[in-house]
Amino acid sequence: MRRRSEQLISAGHGSKVWAQWLLHKSKQPGEQIRTVLYSIHGRAKSRRMRGSSYLIFLWVLVLTGVLSTALLSATMNEYQGSAMLRDTLAATNLAEAGLARALYELNYGEREFKGMDEVPLGEGAYSVQKLSVNGRTVLRATGAVPASEPRVVRTVTAELRKTAHGYVAVQKKY
Repeated sequence: MRRRSEQLISAGHGSKVWAQWLLHKSKQPGEQIRTVLYSIHGRAKSRRMRGSSYLIFLWVLVLTGVLSTALLSATMNEYQGSAMLRDTLAATNLAEAGLARALYELNYGEREFKGMDEVPLGEGAYSVQKLSVNGRTVLRATGAVPASEPRVVRTVTAELRKTAHGYVAVQKKY
């Protein structure tokens, strides 16, 4: 059988003649058809399928890389945004703390309050200036985070009024 099929193929009759000869000799044509079709087209088909599966794998790999990069970029943007918000709130709170300390020094201090420069507190520092604007006393407190080379600086300005119990902040501007 093998010898006859080799003779047919080498004679140039090709795979159709070989398939017909095998079907003619077979007692179970259904089984033989599957064998012949696999032997004729199986190798080429499996190579094509292997090549397309590589392409699909590469496509999925590229798609996964692009999605991972996009997710990483979005995560980094969210992290930077939340860090900036945290620093902004910290700087505002530092300025408020400086304003509160200045009011305390004005009301209960033993000497006249002139101001404070870069008082460290937590991650940052605050500074307070006492100003006189149009006959009114004004405090300008500035909070900076971090203390050295600040990324975020916030300023709170408060107009003061003198009462019987001491100075009181009347109006604050952020």
